Amino acid sequence: MADKKEHKSHAADVRPPPPDAGGMSTGVAIIGFILCFLAGGAVMWGYDSHRIKTAGGITADGPSAAGGAWSDKDSPIPVTSDDPVWGNRDAPVTVVIFSDFQCPFCSRVEPTLDQVKSTYGKDKVRLVWKNQPLPFHDKAKPAAEAAQVVFMQKGSDGFWKFHDTAFKNQKELSMESYEKWAVASGADLAKFKADMAAHKGAKKVEEDSAIGNKVGANGTPAFRINGIELSGAQP
Repeated sequence: MADKKEHKSHAADVRPPPPDAGGMSTGVAIIGFILCFLAGGAVMWGYDSHRIKTAGGITADGPSAAGGAWSDKDSPIPVTSDDPVWGNRDAPVTVVIFSDFQCPFCSRVEPTLDQVKSTYGKDKVRLVWKNQPLPFHDKAKPAAEAAQVVFMQKGSDGFWKFHDTAFKNQKELSMESYEKWAVASGADLAKFKADMAAHKGAKKVEEDSAIGNKVGANGTPAFRINGIELSGAQP
């Protein structure tokens, strides 16, 4: 029974039919993180350094903060200034997060991501958000669109504020809550309402989901650490 409970705590919500996301022990997960940060960071360092030199040292704190559009299309998972990002663009380790605002396992992994941020900082790690709302979560796609609309108004800073509030209040996902959280994140309420009514965030959500499906991120949360797969709410 203890083994079953431990496995469940590290699980992920998956699209039917479920992929084989189980069987990863805590030790394997920790070793995987260490290897990803060391080996993966070393492999990507030369590429990242060259990329930033040619790009003029742009940081990735949102479209407006970055001073314009940018694209790392040659990364293992393509990321651009259209993606919410935490961390500097020239960080040697990039963690792409495929996540779902309604997924309980996605909520469960948030403290781990906070630990990664506090331990390594923006100079060593950048986190990139990709929407992967699962079809059996009826509130996931509207929440993703709301977060995207906030991002379109207020960049990554606004997005992460909305993101944090949404996961801390996961049982309260609703349009009324999205409006309140959007305002708290700095968004203009009237524009937010208009953009939501026009589904202006839908295209990006669908594009993210298509990328996730293409690379096999069919369950949430799913991560690619410098392209290396890590699945489920690992510690």
